[in-house]
Amino acid sequence: MTVPITDGRKLRAMKNRKAILDAAREIFLEKGFVNNSMLEISQRAGVGYGTIYTHFRGKDDILRHLIDEIMEDLEKLVTPFVPSGRDQIKEKHEKDLRHILNVALKNRPILKVAFQAYGHSELIQNYWDELFGRYLKIAENYLREAQNMGLIRPEYDISIVSSCIVFTIKEFFWNVVLGREIDFDKVCSNVPAIFMHGLYRKD
Repeated sequence: MTVPITDGRKLRAMKNRKAILDAAREIFLEKGFVNNSMLEISQRAGVGYGTIYTHFRGKDDILRHLIDEIMEDLEKLVTPFVPSGRDQIKEKHEKDLRHILNVALKNRPILKVAFQAYGHSELIQNYWDELFGRYLKIAENYLREAQNMGLIRPEYDISIVSSCIVFTIKEFFWNVVLGREIDFDKVCSNVPAIFMHGLYRKD
């Protein structure tokens, strides 16, 4: 059961924070990341210039929180999974990859702003690097477990394999964000198949 917040100051702070995030989203989508300021965001939100800094360190910090809301959708994939066979693994890979691409498609406008911000904000650079680093570690742990179960060849270096998989997915993620033409069905079937069965035909 959710306990309602009755403290006036907390309610006002929550309202201001939401107004700032909503205003920033609107401005980012209108002008991109570079061509705006904290003053413009505060004016659009209807809060004082000083108030905005009680909630966020700068506009890149605001953008980071907006991205966080999107990335929560990917957290659904970060659940314990114990592979029991190749078919189950392939099915999960295809389902997860499609979910990732759909998140990119659904949130394309604000993620394009985040892509732009990567080259202008150290905070955003660190955010993405840490985020993909975390997913890389998750993939590595999962693949190592599969290798221990005998589902992956023992001679493969799992750190290299996991990097190949995560960076391949990352590339398709940004291609969707940037509006490049992607056949979801082909990507979601081909990428897992290549990693599961290899590229070359067996004689």
